[in-house]
Amino acid sequence: MKPVRALVAAAVVAVPLCALAPASTAYASNLPEQAISVSFPNPVQYTGGWSEGTVRLTNPTQSTHTGVHPYLRLSRLPQHPLASVEFSETPGGAWKPLTTTTDPETGDITGDLGPAAGVTVAPGYDHAWRVRVRLPQMPTEGPVNDVNVALVVATGVRPGGNFEGIVGVDGGELRVTGLNTSYTGLPKQVPADAKPHEFQVHIKTQNKADWHLGKSSFGLDLGRSMSGTSACDAQIEVKDQQGTWHKVKNGAEGMTSGDVDLANWATGPVDDRVVQARISVGGGYATPANHVLGFGYYPGAGPNNYYEKFEFTTVAVPGAAKCAGGETTPPTTAPTTPTDPSTAAPVPPAKGGGTELADTGSDNGNTMTLVGVASALVLVGAGTTVVLRRRRA
Repeated sequence: MKPVRALVAAAVVAVPLCALAPASTAYASNLPEQAISVSFPNPVQYTGGWSEGTVRLTNPTQSTHTGVHPYLRLSRLPQHPLASVEFSETPGGAWKPLTTTTDPETGDITGDLGPAAGVTVAPGYDHAWRVRVRLPQMPTEGPVNDVNVALVVATGVRPGGNFEGIVGVDGGELRVTGLNTSYTGLPKQVPADAKPHEFQVHIKTQNKADWHLGKSSFGLDLGRSMSGTSACDAQIEVKDQQGTWHKVKNGAEGMTSGDVDLANWATGPVDDRVVQARISVGGGYATPANHVLGFGYYPGAGPNNYYEKFEFTTVAVPGAAKCAGGETTPPTTAPTTPTDPSTAAPVPPAKGGGTELADTGSDNGNTMTLVGVASALVLVGAGTTVVLRRRRA
C-alpha cells in the first residue's frame, strides 16, 4: 500500500470497522492492517483485457479466527456494473469466475473467495489468491473513478451490504485507463488583450469505447487566490454544435461546476470528442508568471486528479480593454482568426494516460495543483469508506 493510501485508509477504515461489527467483537484480537494486502500493479483498461492482482491474508497474531470469509469487494463502479471478476486459489491454479452479488443501490460487487463454511485463520496462516478484473463496455455509464478493491475478512455479509463480525480489512486502487485528453491551438503565451483566442480540447478513448461523457468543467489559475479569477482576469467560452458560444465558470469554482455540456457541445464520434473553446485575458492582468488552465471532471480521469492541465504565460498589449470580454466588437459565433501556427504548442497527454496527479512532487505551489491534491485526499478518503458501505445520494 502506498504511503498516501495507507494514511487515508488508516484514518477512515477504522470508523466503519467499529460501526459495522457486532458490539461483542473483541477488537484486541483483530488482525492488524499489515496482515491483509491488496495489490494491482497494472491498471485495467476500459473495454480492454484483464488486469491481474493479488490479495493476501496472513495472521501474525496468536488468536484464531474460525468460520470467517475472505470477501472481495469492488466499489466505485457504475450503478449497473458489468465487471468480470475471476480468481485462482493457488499461484498456478486455473481461473474460475467469482460468484458475486451486486448492491442495486451502490453497484458494489461482493464475492467470497473461500468455501461456503468459511476458513480458519490460525496463527501463522498465510494464503494468497490471484484475482483479475475486466471492464467491458457499459450500456449507459462509463467508469467514473478508479476502482476500489478491498479484502474484508468477516463472519458474514447482510443482504443490505453491511459486513458482520469484521476481523480485518484492507484495500487498494485499481487504476482505470483508456481515455486521454490534450490541447491544441492555444499558444504558450496568451496576449492580455481582452479578446478571445480559440483552442481545442481533444478527448480520445481507446478501443473505440464509449465513456458516455456528459458534463465537464474548466479550471483556471491566474495566480490570484484559491477563490478563483476575478471578472476582469479571464473569461472562458465554449461553442456548442449549433455555433453558439457559452460563457462557463473558471477558477476554483469552475473545477466542480460541471457546466460544460460535453454531450451536446462537443463534436466528433464517441471515441474522439473535440471541444471548441476560447479564452480571453483582460488587459488589466498581465504577468510573465506561469498560469494553469485545466479541463476535466468527466468519467475516466480517476480520483487522483480530474484535470489535464496546460501551462501558459500572458503578455501585456498596449491599449487593450481592462476586462476580459471587454473588446469594442462583441464576439460572434463565427470562429476567430486561427492562432499563428508558429506560436501554437500542442500539448501531448500527460504520462500515464493524462489522468495522473499533476506535479504532486513539485514545489511550484500553483493553485490548480493544490486544489487537485485536496480533492484527491477527499475523494480517496470517501472511496475507502465506500469499501465497507456506501449509498448513492
